[in-house]
Amino acid sequence: MISIESEERPWGRFYVLHDETTYKLKKIEVDPGGRLSYQFHHKRPDAWTIVEGVGSITLDGDVKDYSKGETILIPQGVKHRIENKGKEKLFLLRCKQAATLEKTILYVLKMIIIEPR
Repeated sequence: MISIESEERPWGRFYVLHDETTYKLKKIEVDPGGRLSYQFHHKRPDAWTIVEGVGSITLDGDVKDYSKGETILIPQGVKHRIENKGKEKLFLLRCKQAATLEKTILYVLKMIIIEPR
């Protein structure tokens, strides 16, 4: 896989596959037990497509499991996160839109993901 940028996080890792001024495409790998931060964006929506595994996605407090091939549209301003409750890695593609990208993120609860159960 060719990536422009990659970064390790406590929940797994991500790879930037394509980066333009109006959108960015990332491949995100969430390790078993990993959970991204609960966040929302003031100025942009998100779109996530599950490529492999099952992701438990929280949208404004409501939790639902999504599987391979399903796409989740996250409207601007909606609090959201994804968690991997499975035993295998979870892979998803994330398409972010808007010129401000990362600067619009507001972390709602915490920046980190894996908590003792």
